[in-house]
Amino acid sequence: MEQNSQAIRRVLIVQSGSLFDEGLESMLTQQTDFQVIGVHYSDDARFLLTMQREHPDVILLFEDGPLEARRVLDLLDLLEDAPTAAPLRVITVRSGGNSLEMYARQAITTAQSQDLFALIRQ
Repeated sequence: MEQNSQAIRRVLIVQSGSLFDEGLESMLTQQTDFQVIGVHYSDDARFLLTMQREHPDVILLFEDGPLEARRVLDLLDLLEDAPTAAPLRVITVRSGGNSLEMYARQAITTAQSQDLFALIRQ
């Protein structure tokens, strides 16, 4: 019941088309307080258009994916109506070591999917 009182988090997953991407998207869409937006990265211009249209709260990247956190933040600087740095969270998932990296350069070790959900909800 606690999830219903929380604000809906718009989660933009920058996908590369891997099975892991699809599995993570499927897992996140089952959470009632997440609105998942999956986007297959093709170029910077399309990514920026998606950012302007969708206004996500969280951007979820993959370690070996098409974009890195630093590049995302550089691109956001190009947008006039870019979300402020405080509410936007950029998370990089590293599938091999059970860890997540937030843009704050804080390594967070995860043991289960609930750890990822909590990070997105912060």
